[in-house]
Amino acid sequence: MNNQEKISSSKEQLLKDWNCNNECHLQKINHIFECEDNFFEMLSFGENAIIRTNHQLIDWCIKKFADTVPEEIMDGENLFAIESKLREYGYRLEGEHLGFLHFGLETNIQKPKGFEYKLFDKKQIAELYQDTRFENALNYGGRQEVLAIVVYKNGEIVALSTVDNHLQGMWQIGVDVLKEHRGKGLATYITQQIAIESEKRGYLPYYVTWSANIASVRTAMNAGFKPIWIRYYSAEL
Repeated sequence: MNNQEKISSSKEQLLKDWNCNNECHLQKINHIFECEDNFFEMLSFGENAIIRTNHQLIDWCIKKFADTVPEEIMDGENLFAIESKLREYGYRLEGEHLGFLHFGLETNIQKPKGFEYKLFDKKQIAELYQDTRFENALNYGGRQEVLAIVVYKNGEIVALSTVDNHLQGMWQIGVDVLKEHRGKGLATYITQQIAIESEKRGYLPYYVTWSANIASVRTAMNAGFKPIWIRYYSAEL
């Protein structure tokens, strides 16, 4: 799958998850529709904004954002307006979620020395949940991961990269490194390796963080990922 096919596939899968017309991201105007399962959520691949929201906000969203370019909706005064409106109904914005796709199989990343690396399948991953130190890589209370790269130092787990299968055809990457072993290139290396292992199995790996988390953004980009979409969604107060 080439880079353009990866982008097209991610759009198809995300919009399918949204129950949205696969062509709505191609429109030059924003696509705003009613959805009772999500109080408020917005997504953009850069071409336009796609917003789904509860019936209580649909008219307000159309009036305010139908003709607003997505980068302005998701910035400054408009984010403040959305936050204020959501709080009238007992909700808040959960925050920015920046989605990355893996384009860099050719990226040459050196394997950090002095560590042992093991690949775990879904059955083997079950034992990892006993260790509660890796909340950025393991969903302890939610969906479970299907593949993991486990890093050991002197027999102790010091880092993990994982993928879960929340979206059909796409595997989301999680990565976590114990504080005392950060800065050694582990996060970048195992993020790249779990992406490669996912693609070997026919799945599209993706990475999610937020722009203010510079260390996480740097890990993604150094591992051969590029930002493709941005998403905000609401949560109850």
